[in-house]
Amino acid sequence: MSHCFIGSSLIIVFAEDDSTLLALFQFGARTPPTRCSSHQERARPLRCWNVYLALVFVMICSGGALGQSPSDLTAGVRGGFSSSDHQKSFKQVELFSAWDLPISWQFSSNLTLVPRIELSGGYLINSHEDSFIATLGPVFSLRYGSFPVALESGIRGTGLSRSRFETRDFGIPFQFTTHIGLEGKLTPRLTLEYRLQHMSNLGFSSSNAGLNTHMFGLGYRF
Repeated sequence: MSHCFIGSSLIIVFAEDDSTLLALFQFGARTPPTRCSSHQERARPLRCWNVYLALVFVMICSGGALGQSPSDLTAGVRGGFSSSDHQKSFKQVELFSAWDLPISWQFSSNLTLVPRIELSGGYLINSHEDSFIATLGPVFSLRYGSFPVALESGIRGTGLSRSRFETRDFGIPFQFTTHIGLEGKLTPRLTLEYRLQHMSNLGFSSSNAGLNTHMFGLGYRF
């Protein structure tokens, strides 16, 4: 008998010989095991492939950053949910890497604007349909002295493996994602963030549904 768990989760699978690690990142409650519907049976392997693609995408693109100096590279996991009604709601989960650029703008003795390049790969899910999602673009962080919370904003080019869902049509696979949010330091290396982000194709397609999402992230600065 086939069973499945209903919910949105990112599972990073590692080998049992301790050479790798097992981690689970989940949003929302996990329901008890139930018999899978035909939609769920078809969606399960697609979601596994989307997670795999996200891992490969971020790992390959992050490979060249390992030589950066300490504190230049941040990597982590992020996830959240759309602000639409329940029937049309989306969930998103992703891995991300960000590199501080070797420039900054000093507006006063304490106020500094620091730019960085951010890359992410993950998946976007709506009911039994999902899509691989990748983003790349600049993010700007406004920091005040040693205050542990920074204001950030950015815009990233976004690619989708599926642009049309049963409940929403994004028009074309290429989108733009803008956001504003807060990033706080829990420790000198561990960060916690919140973003309110908007994804749309900026009118490049006649169908431009757009998507507003609340995103929460946990990062580690190397």
